[in-house]
Amino acid sequence: MPAEENDQPSEISPQGSHVGGDVKIEGPGQFAGRDHNQGMLPADTIKLVEVLLKFVSQGYLVPSRLEEALTQFGAYNRQLHEWKELHNYLNSILVVFDQFAVQIERPNAKSRPLDPLAYTSTWRPVNLQVDILVNWAGTINYIGQRYQKLTNGTQTGEEWSIELRSASDAVTSHLRVGLPQPSIVSKPRNGLLNSLAMLRKPSYETKVWLIDLYELTQQFRNYTSKHLFIIDKRLRETAGELYQLAEAAFRQQP
Repeated sequence: MPAEENDQPSEISPQGSHVGGDVKIEGPGQFAGRDHNQGMLPADTIKLVEVLLKFVSQGYLVPSRLEEALTQFGAYNRQLHEWKELHNYLNSILVVFDQFAVQIERPNAKSRPLDPLAYTSTWRPVNLQVDILVNWAGTINYIGQRYQKLTNGTQTGEEWSIELRSASDAVTSHLRVGLPQPSIVSKPRNGLLNSLAMLRKPSYETKVWLIDLYELTQQFRNYTSKHLFIIDKRLRETAGELYQLAEAAFRQQP
């Protein structure tokens, strides 16, 4: 006996034809099924394949390799953005820091110190830029561990964020202490004259305070310059890796 036929006949309606319940012909040149990609037309699929064949290297036409390359491409771009942001923050710090350092590094800085307010006012923009950097360091996602200061004072994060925060705090604390008070005992009416005399001819304590300020300033400069050099290197390395990936995965166009 012939096998019983269980196939259901196609249903024809004004909306389209249903074939086997899985594929729906919606109109001329259009059909949708289980694997239909959000209404992409066959012509679009063909064009997508043509673009891939034109721009993607032969070795990356395997789906797994292409997916890996595109994932790496995105990761390198995000890293590159954060390295560039960090590079810009450090540059901004050095610009305002130079205005402060020139006062500390004057040839006669120890023999003729400035009014303490002059040091404080030019340091304030530096400390502000460090605050901005450290706040940003608490939001990074792709170039290291986020900065965090715990309730017990412990700092966690990347070395550049911890060292610059600590070095900046050290200068700020030293400036808050201020120049040592003059040891000359005088009448109140001569107090201002004694302070001026101390600035004209600083005491031993004042010279020590200025030397300490100079050393703290140099430490801050060294940290900033060191990390700017390292980050500039990482920026170039990441850009190079991104370039090599692009050269390998994508065809050169005339």
